[in-house]
Amino acid sequence: RIRIDGSATDLLHFGGMDATFVASGPSLAAVGDALGVTLPTTAKFATHGRLRKHGAVWDAGVAALDIGSSRLNGQFRFDDGPAVPVLTGRLGGARLALADLGPAFGAAPPDAPASASNARPGKVVPDREFDIPSLKAMNADVDVRLAMLDLGTAKLEPFRPLQGRIALQDGVLGLKDLLARTSAGEVQCRIGLDSRPVNPKWDADLRWSGIQLERFIKARDRAVRRDAGGARPEVGYISGALGGNAQLRGEGRSSAQLLASLDGTARLWVRDGTVSHLLVEAA
Repeated sequence: RIRIDGSATDLLHFGGMDATFVASGPSLAAVGDALGVTLPTTAKFATHGRLRKHGAVWDAGVAALDIGSSRLNGQFRFDDGPAVPVLTGRLGGARLALADLGPAFGAAPPDAPASASNARPGKVVPDREFDIPSLKAMNADVDVRLAMLDLGTAKLEPFRPLQGRIALQDGVLGLKDLLARTSAGEVQCRIGLDSRPVNPKWDADLRWSGIQLERFIKARDRAVRRDAGGARPEVGYISGALGGNAQLRGEGRSSAQLLASLDGTARLWVRDGTVSHLLVEAA
């Protein structure tokens, strides 16, 4: 659904527009298909803002974009003049929920019934194929500035803030210069997806440092003995400064295929840490 209120010029060739808009629907991908713009598969969305068009250039000021429980906004320019259209702009917002990214990777929307899973019976990883052709429909360079990334559980501290760039060039999608901070530490990440081979290739370089596990993992050890006054100390299952890195690669046309072919190296360490006896026994 979309409602537009404004003015347009040169209606025969649709040469210009200046209008406010209100839109909603089941997924942003449906909007992208209609406009020739590559947008991710998402949960239900609602948005409003201002839309301007001059010649082959569209400018969209998105005052609010609600996807599931995510609260986003942004300013974008889409130039349909080049042989391969170009999208540029900025994506911001107060909150991005990790669960709302799931449909872009083949998972069912968070509000979908359990029967809507895109994984094979007995499996949990989605095996629905990505929309690979859409990655070649345009080029893009979008700056990302988000106040918070919610990991979807109260047991883990969210990331505040999350920043980076989304780049799409000749069918190669890159999430670049990603930086997220949490619990006095930070995570740096680069992810790439090359859609040009028959089996698209994926690679990632992740580094994390200084994450204070006592703060990041909010679950508390309920087996800790009470003190002399009868109070139970607030003690986590693990403490210390978490660091590490991973260089991973895979190939395939779905999340299941990518993970099945996953290869690479990963290192993880904790400095000045303690570990609950329960975790030791579980291991």
